[in-house]
Amino acid sequence: MGFRRLIAAALISLPLVSGALAQQDAGAEASHREILRASINQFILPGYERLEQEAELQAHMIGALCDAPDDAALGQARHQFEALVRAWSRIEVVRFGPILADNRLERILFWPDRRGIGLRQVQGIIGNKDETAIDPDTLRQKSVAVQGLLALEFVLHGTGSEDLATAEGAFRCRYGEAIATTIQRTAGETLSDWDAVDGIRSRLLDPKDSYADYRTEQEAMREIIGVFVHGAELLRDTRLIPFIGVDGEESNPRQALYYRSGLTLEALQSSVAGLRMLFIVSGLSDLLEDENRYVGGAFVFEMNNFLETIGSIETDAVSALDDPDALARLKYLIILTGSIQNVAVNQIAAELGLSVGFSALDGD
Repeated sequence: MGFRRLIAAALISLPLVSGALAQQDAGAEASHREILRASINQFILPGYERLEQEAELQAHMIGALCDAPDDAALGQARHQFEALVRAWSRIEVVRFGPILADNRLERILFWPDRRGIGLRQVQGIIGNKDETAIDPDTLRQKSVAVQGLLALEFVLHGTGSEDLATAEGAFRCRYGEAIATTIQRTAGETLSDWDAVDGIRSRLLDPKDSYADYRTEQEAMREIIGVFVHGAELLRDTRLIPFIGVDGEESNPRQALYYRSGLTLEALQSSVAGLRMLFIVSGLSDLLEDENRYVGGAFVFEMNNFLETIGSIETDAVSALDDPDALARLKYLIILTGSIQNVAVNQIAAELGLSVGFSALDGD
């Protein structure tokens, strides 16, 4: 074939090649939208809806306890607290969007509280019987530390909580009811903002150059990948390491989140179960090249390994610190969260051409 015929053939094929590339790009964008839509509709929205429902039920059960205090009603309120913690732990790995507005994240969970500032405030409200704390409207105007899950945990499980089963605990009980109602409202506001027309959902699904947050499909996709990266880091650096102790540091049982209620491990379990569910329902693995599909399986394997390991610990987190076998399993969880994060960053995000770095969390 002569030089001119080569040029002619190249010019003829150029539109075909360009068209194929355009179709490929369009297909990738469509896949991104499908993943984002599935993540929102099948995980994020149901997660906040469940949180709102569990908080509403918690307020109802505490209200029933206040009306007719006894051991059975207290037991039911405490049992519902476990359901509420599990609901929050499942969705708290989503640390972007409306949950960051108006200090909602801290309103639901003020942690860590290394200096015990929040605890002293909660104890002060109960000790002084601050009437403004039993009205949800005025409670929400107070410190975030006195209106969330840890404040409610102290009410239900902290020193003096046995009074809730008697008339002596009347004020404490009404304070707990107000906290649960406040959590319900915060969850409901977050859900409404996610579901709002022209809100974050529409910006994620249809990014535009004019948006300050999501201008491209890549920016939107980074949020979903970031849930796995930063979620694993959150669990390792603020849930596991502080109370277990590493690199020669001593263990600190009081840095075990929910240690009063004995729900430390249950919360961790729910968070990783949430990460696994998000990965599965999102369909993220479908974006991987055929030869790299094994990465998706490896990612789920690491999360399953975490869940199996934590499920094999037959005691609460604080007691596990004094049990060599259980402590070894706790330390293995630290390794597994690192593995989950590494797969998310170095294999999944890298394979999809997304830059999702490690975060410092800065005290979250």
